[in-house]
Formats: sequence, structure tokens, C-alpha cells
Amino acid sequence: SCGGEETFLLDCGSQETLACRLKQDATYGITPYRENSVSLNVHIVVFDDAVLTAPPSVQVIDREDGRFLYAGGDFAAAAFLADPVKRKIRESAEAVGKKLRESGYRGVCGIDVLVAEETVYFMEINARFQSSTFLLNRALKEGGYQTIQELQISACFHQPCPQGLQAVWDRLPVRYSFYQYAERKEKHDLLSLLYSRAGTCSEVAAVLDDGRNGIRTLQEGAYVYRIVFGTNITDIGPAGTVRIHPAVDLKIEAPEIEYTEEALIRLKVLLFNHGIVIEEEAERFLSGHGGIKFEEFNALNATIYGHVRINIPYHARFTALSPFSVRLIKKETYLCYLNRPLCRMEVAPADSDYYRRTRRGTSYSDICYMNFDRLRINFHSGCYFKYLNKGCKFCDVEEGNGYHAFEDLKEAIDLYGGRKELRHFLIGGGTGIANRDFPYVLDIAKYIRQTVNKPVYIMTTPPEDLDILNQLKDCGVTEAAFNIELFDRALAEKLMPGKGSISLEVYAKAFERAVQLWGNTGQVRSALIVGLESPEIFLQGVEWLCRQGVSPMLSPFRPYDHTDFENRFPEADQEILRLYREAKKICGRYGMILGPACADCEDNTIKVTL
Repeated sequence: SCGGEETFLLDCGSQETLACRLKQDATYGITPYRENSVSLNVHIVVFDDAVLTAPPSVQVIDREDGRFLYAGGDFAAAAFLADPVKRKIRESAEAVGKKLRESGYRGVCGIDVLVAEETVYFMEINARFQSSTFLLNRALKEGGYQTIQELQISACFHQPCPQGLQAVWDRLPVRYSFYQYAERKEKHDLLSLLYSRAGTCSEVAAVLDDGRNGIRTLQEGAYVYRIVFGTNITDIGPAGTVRIHPAVDLKIEAPEIEYTEEALIRLKVLLFNHGIVIEEEAERFLSGHGGIKFEEFNALNATIYGHVRINIPYHARFTALSPFSVRLIKKETYLCYLNRPLCRMEVAPADSDYYRRTRRGTSYSDICYMNFDRLRINFHSGCYFKYLNKGCKFCDVEEGNGYHAFEDLKEAIDLYGGRKELRHFLIGGGTGIANRDFPYVLDIAKYIRQTVNKPVYIMTTPPEDLDILNQLKDCGVTEAAFNIELFDRALAEKLMPGKGSISLEVYAKAFERAVQLWGNTGQVRSALIVGLESPEIFLQGVEWLCRQGVSPMLSPFRPYDHTDFENRFPEADQEILRLYREAKKICGRYGMILGPACADCEDNTIKVTL
């Protein structure tokens, strides 16, 4: 039915409810439900002599109250589909268009298809303009081409299809998407906040409200406004499902103001996914009291309840729409939700030494990074795998083929080593050839222990020569991390051509020796990225690490600008929380803990230590 108002999911749990909701005198069609699938719409215009086929759009479907409601369209996301899939979609639409032409139909219509595991299923024909036609028109007008309505008139008056127009449409970039918001009493405040912030969001191209003034009482379920985005708002997840960016669909549930692990984990995940806005007064206050530290990850480092560390996206994609903000109240900064205070929040001040230079002229920002209680030493100039064109497709570390000078690293260690807040060092950053790297890592670790005598944590690729681990232990290294990131090694090799080619066998041997040296109580760790592989395989990875005596670190996927994955999205709030709970159960069965072991180092992982 129109908009999906009477499109229901019928299963064992809903059949009794639906028996009361279905109209007794109406006819209903029943189709199989494909869970891991993508619904797409294709505009076609049928002429006497041709069938024009437009680029497809992802249909944004909102699951609500047992129904599948149409909530928007996304041309930008459809452009990322694999070329063979796009060819099949076009062939299906053209085949339907030819049948319509033979039957005498002329003008515009929409063809809906479902894509599941690269198979294209025809669903229905909508003999009308589509809800997304206005977006297609926007792109056509920008290119100086006729709109769909103008082509409709030409086709209905039996004029020939404009010569060469299909080739133009094939090259047409449609970078737009839209989401339409309906009145929901329980979301009224969210809808109002989103409306007020849309104008400040760089991803928003337009807000269409039909003259809405915010005063009239609206019927439950009535459309309130549409937001047009100049980018994609959906993403195809690893299981073949459509993800809507968490900032767009307003599925967020209000955080609980409780000092419990469950409540804080939930708050942390929401902040990871939605980011934060700093209100002007708070920004002026912070700028005058040490500045704001957000050198890494397009994020700021914050602390709540005096010790819970969170690395929160800021000035990243869609964060201007976040319901979370930093507000100044009585000269103190507070974390707020929908402008209501949740708790005090301390925002880490800028590092006054970050842009200083060594005697050799090297910026400290290139060779080290101070974060809460640790100093990361970047011994490598960048990622060696990227230098070989085998870098991770989701990582924004630049390519590099060499080491930072030892004299520069020693200066950084000497400068920061005396800070009272510094409790330990992390040696990592960039990926090189492990066996080539380790003698240099050993020299750095020895210098730290000889001069500062504080714990050292290494994060590298696993060495093939396992005796190196014994040497690291002997020179004072206290913890080690070899991050597999993706357990699905076929996918890992595709997304991480260099690092992903390291087999699980190599990791297993390194883990075995490391656990022998440092134990299985959290000192040996490995990161897994939440959201880049299927949930089932991700949890298999958690269990595999636990069997090795290795603590899994759950690292949420974040899309970084200027990478192949800049238009991909994190997993949904509730799914991340589900995976966290499952991972914690698995750890419990093996007597393991989620990493990292240090509470101050939990800022960018899904973990909270009370």
C-alpha cells in the first residue's frame, strides 16, 4: 500500500495481532520476506521508440509498529553498488519497460526490485511519479537536462526520446538522499532538535517543511518535514542489510542517568555513533581554559564521572545533528541530551607541546601523541603497507617507508616523561615489516626504561621470529597487542591487502608465546572492529581470541575522510550493544576480560571500568 501503511511483517509472533488489524473486506498479497536484502527503486520513462532508465535509489524503509514504512530514498548509496548488480537492476527495469511499451503504456513509472546476495528480484510497478522524483530532478536540473515531468509530457504526446539521453543518464551523478520525518509523540523533542540543527549540518542540502511553523498540533504519524542530504544516508552492511546512519533515523533511545556499567556502556556507544555538538558559550569557555584537544580521529577526548574516558566524534559526518551537546552551566561543562544536563563532562585541553619542534626541526605531532595517561611513540613515519599500495581501505594513516630519527624520539620521551599524568608508553603507529621493525622497537623500549622507567606497551604486527618477544619482555615491555581487526581473513585480505595477508596461524603462534611471557589476564590483546564483518563471524573472532588467552578489544568502526570507506556507516546503536553483551559472555566462559586492561586507555573501545 502507499508508503507501506498496510505493509506488515507476518510471522509467528505477529499473526494474532495482524488478525485484528487487517481489514476483513480487503484483499492482501503475500510475498516472502528476505531479511538480508536491499530494496531499490528505478525510474523509467517509456517512449514510443525507447525506454529511458535512470540511476536506481535505495528505498529507505522504517520498521515501525510491525510495518515497513517508506521513509526516504538514497541515490548516493545506490551508486556504491557493485557494477554487476547495477547492470542486473537496469536489465530488469528495461525488460519491464519494454513489456509496458508493448501494452501501450507511456510516460514515467517506478520499478521496485529487491537485491539479495547479488540476485535481483522484481517486486512491483508504480505507475506514477515517485517519492524520490524530486531528487532526480534536482540532479537533472543541475546538469541542464529536462526534468522527469517534462519527459513525461513528451512521452505522452508521442514525441521521440531525445537522442543520446540514455548515455547522459548513465553518467548522471545523483549525490542526493532524503529522509521524511513523521510526528511521533515520544520523539517530539528529537524531531524539534533535529529541525533546529539541520541548517548547521554540512551534509544537509535542504529542509522541506511546507511552511511548517512548529505550532500546529499534528496528527500522530503525519509527515512533519523532509531533510535532503547532499550525500548518502544509508550503507549496505556486511550481511547485505541496509544501515541508516544513526544520526538520521532517530532510533536513539534516551540514555539513563545511572552510574552502572550497563548505563555507561550504552551512553558511550550512543556518543560513539552520534557524536557531539559544543555550544558556542561552552566553546568560548573551553578555548579560554586550555583549548580543546581534538587532534585525532575528528574527535575530542572527554571524561565523565571523573574517570570514564570517551573519544567522541566531533566535526565528523552528521555530528552536527547529534542530540548530545557540551553546555556551560555555572562555569562548568556538562554533557547534555536534548539540551538537558546528564552529568559533568571534562573536555581534555589542547596539548601545549603538540606543535613544538625538536632540535632537528621535526614536529612532535608527527612522532608522538599524548592521550590521558599514555604517550604513543610513532617510531615509523607512516604505513609501510600503504607505501606498497596494500594499505587498509578504512584507515587514514598516510603512507611511509622509514623510521623517525632516534634522536627525535628521545627528545619526545625526555620532554613528556616527566609529566605526572603519564603512567605508561605505547610504541606503535603505522605498520611496517615486523621483523625489520623490532630491533628499533627494542632500542626505544630500552631507552624508556633506562631514562623514565615507566611501563611500555607495544602495538605491532606479529613477529615471525618469536624470540624477539622474549627480548622485549627482558628489556621491560609489560604488554603487547597484535591487532587482527577482522577475523574473516578472506574479507581481511580484501579490505586490508597487506595486513590482511597475515594468516591466523602466524597470529596464533605470536599469541601463544606472548601469553607464556605476559600471562592471560589482559596483558596480551587484540582489536576487533565492530561493524565491518558479519556479527556471527565477529563473535567467532572474539571466541577464537579468548581460546588463545588473548583479551579482545572491541573497536567501533568509524568512517574517516579521504578513505575508501568514508561513506560507510557504523553499526546501529542496539546492534553494537548486543554484540558487546555477547562478547562479554564469551569472555566470561573463558575466564577472560575485554581489553584494554588500563581504564584510562578505554576511550575508543567499547568498555567501561567503574
